[in-house]
Amino acid sequence: MKQLIRIIIIVTVMNCIVAVSQSLSSNSALESIAINYMTAFNKGDFEEVVSLMHPETIKNLKYDIIREYEKQSIEGRVDKFKSETNITKNLNELKKMDDSDVAVYLMRQNRIMAIKNSPMAVGKMQYVVVKAIGKEKIDDKTYRVKFNMVLPEDDKSIISSGEFIIKNVNGAWKVYSN
Repeated sequence: MKQLIRIIIIVTVMNCIVAVSQSLSSNSALESIAINYMTAFNKGDFEEVVSLMHPETIKNLKYDIIREYEKQSIEGRVDKFKSETNITKNLNELKKMDDSDVAVYLMRQNRIMAIKNSPMAVGKMQYVVVKAIGKEKIDDKTYRVKFNMVLPEDDKSIISSGEFIIKNVNGAWKVYSN
């Protein structure tokens, strides 16, 4: 019984510490979201990438690819579209898929195409270090986070820069756009 009470107290205290640290360090949490997102993307962990994405962004991604697929179908350019995007599924298959599954699928297909075109560059992506370089408050639930990506052997050579809009949805910070 004492052991159970001790565990309950420890869990309660840890939850309080986590809640307080999240509210006190939401700025660093924002930067961590951007870093984790890009690191997961560079390593090809697309399930993790999607878990860090805002639900609207995921939904819009599926909507946009289906709309473009339909447009290319009407114009008789489906084969070229599928070749350029590396999409192997037909339109109905994509429509039936969950929004998150479509996002993961598109990222995987894009990675496969990138590996075919430039295997060394894709191989190096997993070693890229992502560094947050600043954030800007847009409103209470929206921030812009800027980052650089560098190769670990040369910490000063920026190979790419970018920024994300990160929004709070149901108490969690998610990448809204990139």
